[in-house]
Amino acid sequence: MIHTFFIIAAFSLFSHGQTPENELHQIYQNAEAAMQRSDYSSAKESYLLLLQKEWTSDWPTYVDIVTRLVKVELTLNEYEEAETLLLNLLRAAPPDEFIPRIQLLQAHCYCEKGKMVSAYFIMKKIGENWPIESWCGEDRSLFHAVEFSLDSTYDTLTSKARRFSAAGIYVQAAEMYEEVMEAIVEGLYPKAVNEDSLIKKNVQYRLAEAHYQAANYEKTLELIESAEKQLPDQELLFLAALAYSEKREYERALDCYKNYVRSADRADLCHYDHAIFEIGLASFRTNNLAKAQRHFEIIAKISDEKKKPSLLANIFLAKIHLRKNQPNVADKILFSLSSEIPQKDDLQYEIAYLRGEAAFQTGEYAQAADFFESSLPISSVATDWRYQALYKLAWSYLKSADDVLKSEKVRGEYIGRSEKLFLRLMGTKEQEKAILALGRLYLIAGNPQKCETLLTKQIASLTLEDQTQALLLRAEAAPEYEMREQLYLAATDEIYRPYPTYAESWYLRGLNDFRHKAYEKAIFALEKAFLLSKRERASEILKLEARANFYLDAPLASFALLEKLLGQFTLSEKDKEEVLYLRGLIASRIRDETFFPIAEESFSQVISLYPGGEFANNALHALASLYYQQGAYEKARERFVQLAQTYPTSYLAAEAWFWAGAAADKLGQEGNHFRQTLVQEYPDSPRAAEAYFRFYPMDDYLEGKVEAMKHLQTFSAHFPDSPLVVMTHYLFGTNEPLFSAAKQSFEAAEEAFQKYYEENKIQDSSLIYFRYRSIYELALLHLSNERAIPTAIEMLEAIVNDFRQKDHPLTAPLMKESDFPSLFEESEFALAQAYLQFDQEYKAQETLSSMLSHYASANINQGYYLSHVWLEQAKLAGRCNDEETALRCIVMAQESGKGYLSIDQGLNLWILQSECYRNKGQLNQAMRMLSQVINEDVVSSLRLKAMFLRAEIYELQGREELAMRQLEATAKKGGEWADLATEKLRSDYGIY
Repeated sequence: MIHTFFIIAAFSLFSHGQTPENELHQIYQNAEAAMQRSDYSSAKESYLLLLQKEWTSDWPTYVDIVTRLVKVELTLNEYEEAETLLLNLLRAAPPDEFIPRIQLLQAHCYCEKGKMVSAYFIMKKIGENWPIESWCGEDRSLFHAVEFSLDSTYDTLTSKARRFSAAGIYVQAAEMYEEVMEAIVEGLYPKAVNEDSLIKKNVQYRLAEAHYQAANYEKTLELIESAEKQLPDQELLFLAALAYSEKREYERALDCYKNYVRSADRADLCHYDHAIFEIGLASFRTNNLAKAQRHFEIIAKISDEKKKPSLLANIFLAKIHLRKNQPNVADKILFSLSSEIPQKDDLQYEIAYLRGEAAFQTGEYAQAADFFESSLPISSVATDWRYQALYKLAWSYLKSADDVLKSEKVRGEYIGRSEKLFLRLMGTKEQEKAILALGRLYLIAGNPQKCETLLTKQIASLTLEDQTQALLLRAEAAPEYEMREQLYLAATDEIYRPYPTYAESWYLRGLNDFRHKAYEKAIFALEKAFLLSKRERASEILKLEARANFYLDAPLASFALLEKLLGQFTLSEKDKEEVLYLRGLIASRIRDETFFPIAEESFSQVISLYPGGEFANNALHALASLYYQQGAYEKARERFVQLAQTYPTSYLAAEAWFWAGAAADKLGQEGNHFRQTLVQEYPDSPRAAEAYFRFYPMDDYLEGKVEAMKHLQTFSAHFPDSPLVVMTHYLFGTNEPLFSAAKQSFEAAEEAFQKYYEENKIQDSSLIYFRYRSIYELALLHLSNERAIPTAIEMLEAIVNDFRQKDHPLTAPLMKESDFPSLFEESEFALAQAYLQFDQEYKAQETLSSMLSHYASANINQGYYLSHVWLEQAKLAGRCNDEETALRCIVMAQESGKGYLSIDQGLNLWILQSECYRNKGQLNQAMRMLSQVINEDVVSSLRLKAMFLRAEIYELQGREELAMRQLEATAKKGGEWADLATEKLRSDYGIY
């Protein structure tokens, strides 16, 4: 239905049937009357009522009503409603004859809204099929008015662009010319569309010129290439040459200058001298310094009336010498020039700038700063070198701040001046360099977060080449590996391959991974860096790659890299010393006896050839350690002593005395002499406390030998802050006969451990072991007191729960040594027994089952405690009268206890088996097990117990005579079971 395309008034007069014709006529007359009295709101209401009627059979009337309603809405400034009404009318697909009329009305609507371009497009399109001459006067006037408006708009914009260009506002001028060109191309600048019009060509030339002045050289050249031939060829050539020069495409610029010079006689070319100078300049820019020097030397000899070019040529000659790193020669030329021209001549500023460059090259930063300051005109007039001078001045201040002889205050002032200058360069052509320099400044000033904030904000404004440097600076400022890794990944993207920093980025990426111990990643990055880097950097990369392979447990790969370094590269003596040391270190780690002589030889070379070098003491330590590992204790002792005596101030000296003592011990010699030297001369070294502790072997302490314990009592006085006091307290506890004293020592061990753990001084897992061992021993003490059993259970539960936690910070190191450490095993078994003592059989059963699970996970099939776990399981089954399970558990106890149980423990298991069979009524089987015990050729009271039990079985079988004989045989042996046999004979048989 057509009326569904329109917005219907909020009320409806005709909701109960069709409207009569006379009523429609009345509404129409009301609308016309309202229009005549300018009551447009009432007119609109009437027209809206009319639109509620379906007009599909009367398009002329329908279009007329909509047209009138649109005009009313335009009069009421209801442009959006009018536009919507027309769009809906077009969507209703009226006959073609009405469409131009509707579209022209749309154009009127757009004009009212100020949309001249939209109106123009509509009318132009209508004009293609319906000649403008045939339009009504109102529509023709509107079309010409729109044309005039557009022409005026772009005429004004062109004039404005010229003014902006003349004022040096080139970017905005170029944007305006671009807008005019787009209008011409799109047909929106009517008078420029004329074939005879030169507007397009002139605008295109001005646009190219504006882009050049705005430093948009790529666009300049693009426009020159597409320019019309009517433009002056000579001027185009010169402009192209200038653009190529600015783009640093000096070869192409040179070709243009040469073509320009050859295009006409010198007198006919406005820029001939300039072109000649630019040819020399282009040679300078392509770093063809010899050719540039020849050209500038020719220009420098021009007669007096051409003195300005001569002076400029001399300035470029000075620049050439600066390029050649000949600052003194350059300064001599500049000094001479400075004396030849008036002091107020503007060239004095550039001369000062170049003399600053020369001073900067020689490291005279204070003098450089003076020259750079003098190069800046007081009037702040822009110069070619102004921003470069500010940039170099800022660096001169920053370099001056590096002088350690200056006070912190002075250095801070220099940094502050430098920062202000770099900030001034924001928004200038030196901005990118200033951003990077500011980042470096913040790093030097110890403010990495400021560096990160700056570079993150500014990185999008940098060129790709400078982006890599920004990424590297951000990585240097990043506090965490993950952040550095992401930044180095970005810096090594293929997009940065063309730039000089690419190889460095790969190297720094590898170095970052290496320092984080991500050695596989490091090797990947370093291999890339090696392929990209120059030969002088390659040795450093290979050394680092060799270290990464070494730490990755790939010593053969490391060794091959070092052999390559020694065989294919010319190394400095310092590098050779390091490579030989690394070669020895890596060869010593290869599990192949053929590499031992290589390691020995490499270390020996470092020791003999570089005794004062960086690695001599490390080489001695490594060689001595290698001998010790090989069991060559005599050589090891000699080398450790040599290290300690030759390099007494080395951090390895105390370590050397310690291991000299260990080697002497292995040789059966007196090692305490070396340990005594260590304690006396290096009392604060990490090894001093351990050396003092080792004056006596651990067995002497555990056995409580008097001299050893007396020595141990002095330990705390000598080393009150050593974590080894944990061990001393434990050892005192194990040797204390009194409960209270032992308890006090074990508690002291736990307290000491807690103290040093909180101070992050617990570095040895053995101290963790003795901490738990102290708690365990203390729990066992409590188990001897029935009232203290809950306390014992609490302690044992704490130990067991710690071990059961996979990533517990204390037990995790102990779990690395074994899947089921003995301390965990003993504590869990003691806990099960404690539960049994406290009549908590269910918890005991759970604990024993847990132990069996741990044994299975650790693939442990035999052991003392494993056997006893099965034994306890057998006892629990027996209590439940589950004799079958008890028998199986006893068999498992026997199998798992082989080699671990004493004679009595083995006999006892047979006796327990016998009891199970007896309880099951299998008396013959029970008798057989007891016979095995009795027949064992060992001395044990359990054999008498078996005889006594066998007598009881005879009784159960009704074989009293055999029972009596067995009891008589038992009674003759003596001991507890003999007494029981005697008593039984008396009470049951009336004998004795």
